[in-house]
Amino acid sequence: MSQQQQPVPVTSWLLPTLGHALIAFGMLVRLVVFMPRQKRVLDEYNLALPTFSQWAIAVSTWASAYWYILAVALLLLLVINAVILYKLGGLRRRPGWLWTWGVGGALLSLWVILELGYLIPMMRLAEGLGREP
Repeated sequence: MSQQQQPVPVTSWLLPTLGHALIAFGMLVRLVVFMPRQKRVLDEYNLALPTFSQWAIAVSTWASAYWYILAVALLLLLVINAVILYKLGGLRRRPGWLWTWGVGGALLSLWVILELGYLIPMMRLAEGLGREP
C-alpha cells in the first residue's frame, strides 16, 4: 500500500483540530468576555485611544453583540479544518503538518494583534497612574 492509500489515524488530524479549536474559542472568549471589561476601565479614565486600539475595541464590541453568529461560523470553520487535515493526511504527511502549523500560527498571530490593541492603552494607563502627583 502506498502512503496515499493508507488510512489516516484519527489522532493525526483530530489533535491538531482540537488545538486550533482551543486557540479559536480562547480568542472568542477573550473578545466577548474579558475585553469589554478592559474597555470599561479605559472608559473610566477617559483615555485617548490610538486608532489600532479603537479598531480592537470595535471588533470586541461587534463580537460581544453577535457572539452566537461567531460561534456557529467558528464551528463550521473547525469542521472544514478537520476535513482538510484529514484529506491532507494529518500530521503524518508534510502538507498536513504545514497546514496545522500555518493555521495555528495565523490564529495565534491574530490573537497577539488583538491583545496589543488593549495592551498599549493599558500600559499607558499604568504609567500614568504610577506617576507621583
